[in-house]
Amino acid sequence: MNTILVIDDEIQIVEILEQFLSSEGFKVETAYNGREGLEKLDECHPDIILLDEKMPEVGGAAFRQGMQKLGKDIPVIVLTGSVGVGQKKDNNKQEYGYLLFKPVRLSDLKELILEILSQ
Repeated sequence: MNTILVIDDEIQIVEILEQFLSSEGFKVETAYNGREGLEKLDECHPDIILLDEKMPEVGGAAFRQGMQKLGKDIPVIVLTGSVGVGQKKDNNKQEYGYLLFKPVRLSDLKELILEILSQ
């Protein structure tokens, strides 16, 4: 069973994603900020990370830097409401992972997750 780590400071979004992904057969771990997410990397060994770009304290960019320092090479799907984070190109592939704009269509998220896992 593949594990997905969901990191978002909005409790409702975390709950929706956790419920949806669990119903699709994934094991889901959650964190409500980037710092908590970094702490969970070693204990849950995720196959994919869903990461909110804008969070207080440790946001998406700081989280990705922390991952690099820890030597973790895990696919990251960045969830953002800001178009300025990056432009869609190469099937949402970005220099730091994959990009989906909020609000996220759950069917698109599932499709992207399955695509990443098949690589």
